[in-house]
Amino acid sequence: GMNTIQTQETIKKDLDYKAQVACIGPAGENLVRFSSIIAGRRAFGRGGAGSVMGSKKLKAIAVSGGERPPENEKLAEAIKEAREALKNALSQEWNLITLFSKYGTNAAMPALNEKGMLSTRNHQEGVFEGVNKISAEYFGKHLFVKNVACFACPVACGRFSVVKSGPYAGTETEGPEYETIYALGSNCGVDNAEAIARADQLCDEYGMDTLSTGVAVSFAMECFERGIISKKDTSGLELRFGNHEAMVKLVEMIAKREGIGDILAEGTRRASEKLNKGSEVFAMQVKGMEFAAWMPEAMKGIACTFATSNRGACHKRAIIGDEFSGRVDPLAYEGKGKLTKEIQDKVNAIFTLVGCRFSEFTYPFEIYPKLLNAATGMNFSEEEFVLVGERIWNMERVFSGFTRKDDVLPERCYTHPIPSGPLAGTLVDREKFERMLDEYYEARGWDKEGRPTEAKLRELSILT
Repeated sequence: GMNTIQTQETIKKDLDYKAQVACIGPAGENLVRFSSIIAGRRAFGRGGAGSVMGSKKLKAIAVSGGERPPENEKLAEAIKEAREALKNALSQEWNLITLFSKYGTNAAMPALNEKGMLSTRNHQEGVFEGVNKISAEYFGKHLFVKNVACFACPVACGRFSVVKSGPYAGTETEGPEYETIYALGSNCGVDNAEAIARADQLCDEYGMDTLSTGVAVSFAMECFERGIISKKDTSGLELRFGNHEAMVKLVEMIAKREGIGDILAEGTRRASEKLNKGSEVFAMQVKGMEFAAWMPEAMKGIACTFATSNRGACHKRAIIGDEFSGRVDPLAYEGKGKLTKEIQDKVNAIFTLVGCRFSEFTYPFEIYPKLLNAATGMNFSEEEFVLVGERIWNMERVFSGFTRKDDVLPERCYTHPIPSGPLAGTLVDREKFERMLDEYYEARGWDKEGRPTEAKLRELSILT
């Protein structure tokens, strides 16, 4: 029953105050489908790994060590090269890394809103009128206390926030990050930064993915406004977009599986199947995972990424930077299948190093196999390194048994154009989307139904 902060403090007191602890909170114990594993104040957030630990009655894993790794000159040289690339990026007046260092990951929210790309009110709109109240500038002025960095990182894009007054006074959280502010903010129609910070803290302490939690809340809000559920179903909560008190309360109800929270704890796909009444059209999920903060209607590469991702509507392996910056036309379909395949394989490879996704915007790609080779004594070329990512992607696909029928977006994306703003009238054209899938499957060496061919599996040494 302990929350994640209490759990870590208790274990460190009993074992070693320097110990590192990965644990679950009450949400994981209650098998909330999108519960997380928490270490410090950081989350292994998406995919429900917390519920896996909970199902095995495993509360925490603690690691304590006192030995330093052996000296490695090649690794030290590779790390120095990576550090110099970061220092160079930080010395520039205007790029993504300097923005993150100054404002955190929420730096781009106003620009997304101006472009009409900020998912709002359960993905019904792309412009949020309350964006200035949840912007990086607002958080910086009213809640920011200090920067937080991963070990030895000079960027320090994390933000420790404290609410000093009002109904949410006493809230302390690392963040909130951009994706969290979207999910619990604009996507719920909430423009109260302090409420978002409180909900973020609750998710961390109960051990829940902030993205899936926020999308589950916004789904419930739309169900309420459409008359699919009523106050009788919500334990008296007025679940309307913008009601920050109801949003915060519902986060707790989901974690505890109380009332309507018990249904939402199953995720929006299962919740829509239970509630029915047409709610599946606006259950914003792919393969059971709720949407990250990006709009497939506004970025066709995101449409391809969300649909083909092995874990659902995940943005981690996407050409977001290229589309947002305009280096590639975000509304174009042609070429996005091939580009999506390439970024998925590259980022998969980077993630085998437990590498930061943001470092991709700074490091030359060749630094990654250099780091790997120096640390392990292996001798991977860039091409061989990327091949590791491709092999992982294909193994996941085969293991999960996904085919073309699974690579789909929610019906809303195809049938409900963005109603206002710079991208008014934009949606995902179903026919062009299917052609983009064809291009993607061809680039991957899969058949027309999205199945890895025997030849591809042998090429990757998955079959021998």
